[in-house]
Amino acid sequence: MDCIDIWIRKIEELIDEIEDEYKKQRMRLSDIDKSLQTVLHELERVKFNVVNGYYLAKRIQDLRMERRSIKNDLEQSQRIYYKLLKNSKFNLYDVKERLVYKKVESNSKRCSY
Repeated sequence: MDCIDIWIRKIEELIDEIEDEYKKQRMRLSDIDKSLQTVLHELERVKFNVVNGYYLAKRIQDLRMERRSIKNDLEQSQRIYYKLLKNSKFNLYDVKERLVYKKVESNSKRCSY
């Protein structure tokens, strides 16, 4: 395995890691949103007193705080995701393709008679 192969593999691993983390965070956000909807539906059905009201409000607060934390992480991940994978001027896909092209080109030069 030559140097270009190693770089191609590392770039592919980095692309996979960035995409996986971005998808995981989006799924976590979706799960929190579903949990919030469940609590809100529970509010519609239940007659509650002060104690029950407190526990429902506390669950909503906890879910909202967790959601905010996930959204903050997601904003950071989005910046990385779009700068490194979706940017039209520079992205890791292009770098990988250039390395593959360079490898093919260098191999054809070595093999020419």
